[in-house]
Amino acid sequence: MKRRSLAFSRADLRTWRADMSRMQPAQRPSGPLMQMLNVASMAVGATPTGLILRLTSARGEVADVFVNPAVAEAMLAALRAAGQSEGWLGKDDRVIEPSPDP
Repeated sequence: MKRRSLAFSRADLRTWRADMSRMQPAQRPSGPLMQMLNVASMAVGATPTGLILRLTSARGEVADVFVNPAVAEAMLAALRAAGQSEGWLGKDDRVIEPSPDP
């Protein structure tokens, strides 16, 4: 199978991965969760160099975020690991349904 041409180079990917290590934020912000952007919905668009996430908050605020392929790969792994370790994501990558209310 012929390898598809990409809109970014190996050097771009190396730079993005290096930036992820060099520019890493704190693991979790301090303060109440209610002060954070509470995402109620999202739309995802693909570009030749990554993803565009359009997030809508519970208050109707919209934020657009560009995610390069290196960050997208790390997000996928982090979401899977966090969800499974906290018990809300199954091995099939689906949200685990809560038990019915009594």
